[in-house]
Amino acid sequence: MIFSIVSSLLGILSLSSPCFYPVGFIFLVPFFYFLYTEKRFWKLLAGTFVFRSILLVGTVYYTAEPLNWSTSILLFLGLAFFSWIVNRTFPTSRYARLIGIAILYCLFDIIEAKYSFLPTYLVTVGTVLGASPFVGLAKYGGVMTLELFVLASNTSILMVVLGIWPSIAGGQVRPSAWKRTLSVIVSFTLFFSGAFLLSGYFLRQNASVSSSYGRHLRVTAVSVKDVSPFGMQKFLANVADIPTDLLVLPEELFVKEGNDPYTGEEASMVIKNIHAKAAFVLGTFHIVRDGIHYNEAALFNAGGDILNRYDKNKLIILGEYWPYAWHPSLYDFLKDDPDVKNSAFFRPSNSYTAGGVNLMYLGQRNAGVPFGTLICLEAHYPDMIRTYKNLGAAFIVNPTSNRWISSGADLYGHLVGNLYAIESVQSGLPIVVSSINGFAGVLFPNGERATQWDGATTRDIAY
Repeated sequence: MIFSIVSSLLGILSLSSPCFYPVGFIFLVPFFYFLYTEKRFWKLLAGTFVFRSILLVGTVYYTAEPLNWSTSILLFLGLAFFSWIVNRTFPTSRYARLIGIAILYCLFDIIEAKYSFLPTYLVTVGTVLGASPFVGLAKYGGVMTLELFVLASNTSILMVVLGIWPSIAGGQVRPSAWKRTLSVIVSFTLFFSGAFLLSGYFLRQNASVSSSYGRHLRVTAVSVKDVSPFGMQKFLANVADIPTDLLVLPEELFVKEGNDPYTGEEASMVIKNIHAKAAFVLGTFHIVRDGIHYNEAALFNAGGDILNRYDKNKLIILGEYWPYAWHPSLYDFLKDDPDVKNSAFFRPSNSYTAGGVNLMYLGQRNAGVPFGTLICLEAHYPDMIRTYKNLGAAFIVNPTSNRWISSGADLYGHLVGNLYAIESVQSGLPIVVSSINGFAGVLFPNGERATQWDGATTRDIAY
């Protein structure tokens, strides 16, 4: 069990800051050793549970919620069962067992990230490299490629340790074992060096493609921390003076008391009253149309007219919809909280309805610049960005709100930045992020980040 705890603590360290990414190449070694040596199923189950639970508590504690975390951990526990099968199937083959465990880890890490109630790609192994020189490897395969690279590193190190440990402990090691261990060291050194060079090459490729585009547009993304009436007044006064082609406002920057919905006309008036110098403004509102509620991103022209709409597709259970006629009684203590009492969980009639994926256009439809919109956590689904890429989007905008984070916004911003950097490199599309209580700016396919907290970031995007 101690190996599971050590691994989870090293994992927390590797994900906590850009400068600690090298820890990602070793943090799974103790956990893999535990999975490799433990023969009892119930201990494998308990050790896997402890590992994943501590890792979640140390990295995404601000998402703590019983339903989301239970589904996440239960999915990941499949790793314990199949590791037990691998150990029984290959009892005498060290390499087969270790490689099998690494592949299983990759499989269940991705399954857990994709199919739990909330997407948890933030703590997949691959995101460790989002702020590293190896991020260029994401060009082909995205977070999965980085995941396999990190797992190969951890597995190779454990193979070396197991190969030389008898000698360290004073035992005898056969020459053949030393040769196999040496071959692992040489092979991985070449593999590691090649990956570093290949990453740089892919980033330069992406930069070259962007520089070949002949047209540019200016995009402004904003980060807001103080959403009090005074803070909003100051913020809007500053934003209005920025000349730009597209101003991207955070998700639901404008919220009515009790989160009552806006009509389209009310949303248009709000944007019009900003008197922005931007040619287009993208704003996100809780909208009601024909009696149906949506989390909607709307593209407005300078006069406040709505040109395009996008209704959020990947809704968040509990906060944005609740599909059942009952709810667990353990949440009843929140029913009088003014921030949540009107939410879909307590009032299913307020549930949002999901929309479909569609492009927006800066200008006339099929004549302006096409771009994809992902609201808040939708950008945590790599498949949605791939869909927009295939539809012909020139870039991605991601209005988001982190009002729900009382502490941990800095760590969340680091993890989100890693994930978005990977997605930008893979898709070849710039990602424009605008947020409340988070960073704003542009992440580029060449690995460059132009972001800041609590302010406006303006950059040119080639298309």
